Amino acid sequence: MREPSDETRSVRASTALAMSTSRAASVPTPPAQQRAFALVVHGMVGTILWSPSAALWRGNQGSPRLVKLCSATHIEHIVRANEAAGGVDVFVHSWNPELASVLDRAYAPHLRASLHELPLYAEKTRSQALSIARAVRLLRRHERDAAFAYRLVFLMRHDLVVAAPILLDGFDPRRITFAEHCCTRDAVTPAEKAAVDTRCAAPGSDPTDPVKERYRKRLLGVCTPDLYSRGVQRAQRQPNNPYMVTDWWLAAAPEVLSKFRHISNNWAWYLRRAGELRLQVWSHHVWMILVHDVLNMTAHVAFAPGVRIGLARHVYPRLLRRQNCREGPGAGKCTLAWPLGNFYTDPTGECPVLRPSMYLKAQMVRLDPVQLRTQPIPTASNGLLFGYYEPRFASMAAQCSWARHTELITCCGRLPHVCGTQECPGADHTKTNWLAAKAAQV
Repeated sequence: MREPSDETRSVRASTALAMSTSRAASVPTPPAQQRAFALVVHGMVGTILWSPSAALWRGNQGSPRLVKLCSATHIEHIVRANEAAGGVDVFVHSWNPELASVLDRAYAPHLRASLHELPLYAEKTRSQALSIARAVRLLRRHERDAAFAYRLVFLMRHDLVVAAPILLDGFDPRRITFAEHCCTRDAVTPAEKAAVDTRCAAPGSDPTDPVKERYRKRLLGVCTPDLYSRGVQRAQRQPNNPYMVTDWWLAAAPEVLSKFRHISNNWAWYLRRAGELRLQVWSHHVWMILVHDVLNMTAHVAFAPGVRIGLARHVYPRLLRRQNCREGPGAGKCTLAWPLGNFYTDPTGECPVLRPSMYLKAQMVRLDPVQLRTQPIPTASNGLLFGYYEPRFASMAAQCSWARHTELITCCGRLPHVCGTQECPGADHTKTNWLAAKAAQV
């Protein structure tokens, strides 16, 4: 598809960025052994404590410290972790030409090609989709030049910290895989409110849990656009219910990722379609317009639990407080005393197993996705899966394994209500990640 013309491009970003020049780097000599997998890193680099858009609004350029932290974990837990399984090549696109040399050095010698440009669009979602397209174009060109094809591509944003090894041969290249995600929602029905009252003590008994917040964001389950943004579903049978994923990372075959150019090239149509579906124009939703309505890949969507990836601005301060770890039954050797979102967990979170806070110690159960996924997705009285998804969107109903628990998961305590403690199985990587965070301070 044709790239958008100069006339359709929005005003370029800040004056500081406009003084920079774009730069492309490419490795002319292919590696001695062709790799099975590719890591594609894309988007605009923010700062270590601010999102790219917030950093730009504050007048900050991209942070070398953020690159240093995140790239170190990408190399350790993705590139090195998959050497025995066929190896990983890296491709990078950014809207930060001022960080070109910093980014290229960070991923060497695994970097096969990179491109660093001035931002073309003010719309964040369109800009992200175009960055993906530009990065994947570098990858496809490398495939053509080297006369081979990668088995699978792992695509992620610049501002993500990887906390534990991600084994890429565990992903099915016939599917497009996103992170498992769950949302908290308000208790609305009498049965839901009764569950909160039963599990979270009597209303008014906890001075840190005001009555006016009694039923807000109390139940843990699947996500819809309404539940994600409002905590309340406008109507159960909403056409937009299946249009929600986490936009941090995904894994798919190269030919699937090359289709992301369709978003930027047909932006006006995506705006209209989002309007028809009453969706915010966020990547969370626009990506699924591409998947459901353009690629017709609904049946090929999958969700992976326990992929240990977190936003740097959320986890960086927690990594630096490693000395406050305590060993517990949950997150292993490094459970922090303050929650990350709605969970007690280690510095990075995104652990697969949940111990719900609504249970006393003697009643405690472990909600393990491996076991929960053997159970059928429940159909509600309205004939929809979980009360929200038509059967043809069964793949989307599988986004939150914990939602298959036979009892409503209630989240207790003061805001943000804690839904439980996460278990982080396997080796403890908190020291490695802490060292990366310490190095980023310099």
